Amino acid sequence: MKNFFGNDMLVFTEDANEPTDMTIYQLDSSNFQQVGSQYLDNFVMGPSLNPLDGDLYGLIRTFSPNVVSVGKLDSSFTLTDLGMPIGMPNNAAGFYPSAAISQDGFMYFPVMGTSDLHTIELYTVDLRPSSPTYFELVDPTNGYVATTTGVTINSPDNILMAGITVGLDGLIYGVKFSPPNDNLIVIDPTTLQVTLVPITWPAALPNGTIFLGITVDNNGDFYAVGLTTGQLYKITISDTSATAELLTTLALNLLYTNIVLDPTAGDILSNQAQFDIEACDGEEPVTIQSNRENTEIVDLVVDKQSNCPIAFVGGTITYCVTATNPSSYEFPATFRDLLDPRLTYVTGTFTVDGTPQTPTITGQQISYELTIPANESVVICFKARVNY
Repeated sequence: MKNFFGNDMLVFTEDANEPTDMTIYQLDSSNFQQVGSQYLDNFVMGPSLNPLDGDLYGLIRTFSPNVVSVGKLDSSFTLTDLGMPIGMPNNAAGFYPSAAISQDGFMYFPVMGTSDLHTIELYTVDLRPSSPTYFELVDPTNGYVATTTGVTINSPDNILMAGITVGLDGLIYGVKFSPPNDNLIVIDPTTLQVTLVPITWPAALPNGTIFLGITVDNNGDFYAVGLTTGQLYKITISDTSATAELLTTLALNLLYTNIVLDPTAGDILSNQAQFDIEACDGEEPVTIQSNRENTEIVDLVVDKQSNCPIAFVGGTITYCVTATNPSSYEFPATFRDLLDPRLTYVTGTFTVDGTPQTPTITGQQISYELTIPANESVVICFKARVNY
């Protein structure tokens, strides 16, 4: 992740009096207090984070002429107009309410009209940086091969929605467009199957509520904000139903056009380490993970910390893992840490209690065999570089 916001939430707003401008507010996702903002003299519809390069992508809309094009917003909030992939309509008469990028780098643009509530034309753009079909239309129903057309989604149900996001499962999610906003609309882009998931709201929504902004976190929970109400909800899916919880009402007196979280934020700073403790008599090793309650019979506490709150591309993160053994027995163990794919271990930085050691590196996994003495702690530290 670049230095957009780390674990924070970006809220995109439009001034009703200046529809070609927007302001991006940075909120602390733990208490939703504003910690920063950025004004843009362009309006980007449906901005979504591409986890493969850390940039935001959306649709730039201009009014003279009335057209749209794909835009990329980098970490310095510089907007680049990329144009439109061949075959994707660029007239604003097509209703592009939103867009969303999957974890594997495909961006979905649904085109829908208010006159037909049962049909969506879905355009899919390849945004994988090293792909031979980068910035071309691809067909999700045919292995994401290059194409010059969209695919048509038909449903007997009303599937008109405003904002969309892509869940951790690769499916497209959106809240039904108009009150009673009683369903999450779920679309499998590879099969075009549509599923409606009923939502239970804590109270009746205000008339005219439209959820143009929707995003997903690294637990797979969804967040949706009312376009004009500013009501921010957390939506949790359980089996075949969903429950919404009102978190706060944003008080910026603007139009809330989108919200963005990084579904992988936090993992890069606090992904888990573990110790595999050798067992006796051929039994399987006992695994104790960092920052989790230990329910095993082995009395060991593992804590993992990083030295910075936000990851920067090109920078390094120092991780320190402390294993505390309060028992009167020493534990032969194997330390393991599977690094996030965006990280590279910095050779020569691995230490145990401050003494340089040589771990085993297998792909993204760091491992090291050691003994944790009785009534003592062992501190393992190493550095990793952030690639994107």
